[in-house]
Amino acid sequence: MDITIDEMFRRLLIQMQKDTALSEKEKEILMKELETKINEEENKDEKE
Repeated sequence: MDITIDEMFRRLLIQMQKDTALSEKEKEILMKELETKINEEENKDEKE
């Protein structure tokens, strides 16, 4: 099965677009996780 470089590049671009296309729900979950981590780090710093 011979695949041209153009075809490989096209497939890679499509995959990258899928990977970066987050739904609003996914964004919300990631933001909450990030917020939790930041708060944990701040609490650690305050205790030191």
